[in-house]
Amino acid sequence: MEYDYSHVIYQENTIFLQLLAKIMGKSLQIARRFTGTLVLAEHTNDKLSPITLNAVNAASRFGEISVLVAGSNINNIAEQVAKVEQVKRVFIADHEKLKHQLPEYVAKTVETLQKQCEFDYIVAGASTYGRDVVPRVAAQFDSAPVTDIIAIHNGDTFTRPIYAGNALCKVKTNAPIKFLTFRATAFKPAKESGGSGRIEKAPETDFSFSGVEFLSQELLKSERPDLRNAKVELYIAIGISGAIQHTAGMKDSKVIVAINKDPDAPIFEIADIGLIADLHKAIPELIKTL
Repeated sequence: MEYDYSHVIYQENTIFLQLLAKIMGKSLQIARRFTGTLVLAEHTNDKLSPITLNAVNAASRFGEISVLVAGSNINNIAEQVAKVEQVKRVFIADHEKLKHQLPEYVAKTVETLQKQCEFDYIVAGASTYGRDVVPRVAAQFDSAPVTDIIAIHNGDTFTRPIYAGNALCKVKTNAPIKFLTFRATAFKPAKESGGSGRIEKAPETDFSFSGVEFLSQELLKSERPDLRNAKVELYIAIGISGAIQHTAGMKDSKVIVAINKDPDAPIFEIADIGLIADLHKAIPELIKTL
């Protein structure tokens, strides 16, 4: 008696293929889930902004790091970023529309890349650039960004200042895609060497929408150094009470020294060293000692 095993073999192959498809599907899902973090590089067309290095270091808590460099004729920037420690991939979006890095065009570029790569985190430095771009992209994915982060507790919980820096707030976000900006003074910069990131072209973006146009730009030249990303080692507040608008700009200093004759002055709440004294008497004595 002969038996036809072809049908059985076909069924077994079908089951095998179904199992294989499920395994591959799960693998793809895992791959998407762990695509890691996209850092938005800030630059001046010829030089990488230091705040990007701080953002990369902060983002290293979330796994593999990819960086998007958007602009025009920016191969040199992409090469700089590829050498940064911990950077695995560098996406380069080179287009004439991105020459002046208008936030509307940059945000569209990030949105297009996110739809293809499905990153878990999209982050930038807490600068004008980051504040312009990140919320625009977050809105397209129905998410609320967490900005000005100064501490990372875990993958979804962060600390950020509120009320112009007069209070700190611990925030937890349940958003599937987390959009974040980090204060440069709160995180050390990543090393500019030691990395070997792979450079690849970002997906093409449709810039056919209207409503925004670059007209002109005027830059004021100054001999004063750029202190936007500077880390103040020592700050001496002399006769300053500690109003909100003042402390917001100096509370990230490494050491704060306060001199004030009012023992209840708010400045003493954030000062590392405080001296209750009349500045007109204390400062001459300090000068003599020095």
